[in-house]
Amino acid sequence: MGFLNLGSKDEYGRQRRIEHRGRHLRASRTGGLALRAQVKAAGVNLTANTTHGLRVSTTPLKGTQVGSQNGRFILRGHYGRGPTKLNVSKTGLSISTRNPIGTINWFKPNRSSARILGVQFRGKTAVYLQTIYGVVAAVILTVQLLIALMAGAMGLILYTAGLLHRLLGTIPEVWRLWRRRRRNAALDARVNALERVIGTEADALSTEGLAAALTLIVGVWGRGEPFQTALPALRDRLESERAFPVLSRARGALDEAAKTLVRWRSANTDGPHPEPALLGLLSRRAAARLPGETLPEILFEIDELTLAQGGRTARQARWIEVLGDFAGVRMQVAEPATEDGSASRGSVPGRIDLNRASIEALQELPHIGPERAEAITRIRPIRQMAELEAIDGIGPQRRAEIAEHATLD
Repeated sequence: MGFLNLGSKDEYGRQRRIEHRGRHLRASRTGGLALRAQVKAAGVNLTANTTHGLRVSTTPLKGTQVGSQNGRFILRGHYGRGPTKLNVSKTGLSISTRNPIGTINWFKPNRSSARILGVQFRGKTAVYLQTIYGVVAAVILTVQLLIALMAGAMGLILYTAGLLHRLLGTIPEVWRLWRRRRRNAALDARVNALERVIGTEADALSTEGLAAALTLIVGVWGRGEPFQTALPALRDRLESERAFPVLSRARGALDEAAKTLVRWRSANTDGPHPEPALLGLLSRRAAARLPGETLPEILFEIDELTLAQGGRTARQARWIEVLGDFAGVRMQVAEPATEDGSASRGSVPGRIDLNRASIEALQELPHIGPERAEAITRIRPIRQMAELEAIDGIGPQRRAEIAEHATLD
């Protein structure tokens, strides 16, 4: 509705000043009714108003008006961007700021203005309204600031609590690792002493002999059993090449490794229990001589062997840690088996089991698409990573990259 600006909104979405501005007729609450005519020529504005008289003005600069109103000099200027502007008049300078209800003049408050529901106010009334608006705005801003501070404080408290909870949760693991390092430091001295006695003989062991010796120390001595009675059952367990593909190849070296270990233990003079020192020494030898893929597989198969024997003893659990520490293999807790077989008991967490994973899961491996995934399923069971090279397009380099993300259970 154009009449009196009713329904017309300003830039703040509020009702514009209620007034009428026609071509020649002006009507407002403060200015009354007036007839007005304006002529512009050669950059000069000539305005006649029945209420305000005759005015002649020009605009020499942007935002500046110079002229005469009924014989009185006029100078008006408004400079600046944004809500705050510098005002210039014949009486001096002032600064004003526009807000949603009008304009407040900081140097000359009586020149402030306010508009409420389209009704324009000036002078003292405008100052009162601007003051009320300022107080209300300050209260709202303070409440918002307090809410933001409370939300930030609550977020900080929750974050700190979560961080503290995680830190407290790591204390048992840190304590366990500290004790483990301290124990290994003491054991390291015993291993070095043993190195001087049997180091040359340990170097003479074959790779199968090393695997057999590690298996005997953890699998038999770790349960406190003698070799004479435990060897037949151990040999029977290792007959399953599918369950123990690496250790099964060391079955033929079990008897000779058992004799060598008994002789080394009998000749030891560095304390009554040389088994952990022997394990540490042989683990170092295995790390230096066995291929990078074989050593972790030996460790995991030995761990599987302890589980197949009815569960690990406390000694076996500790010695498996010694084996991993001195061989440089980092042990992690395995995740439970998932539907796609991506992790299972005895497999490396986060790795995909080539013998159990679905075709879709196999395609998550590097260089493996649908066709190669199907080819992997056709050559199962896979006993060694090297068998992947039988698949078209997989050579030693690609096989090594796949092995970084895969495991064999």
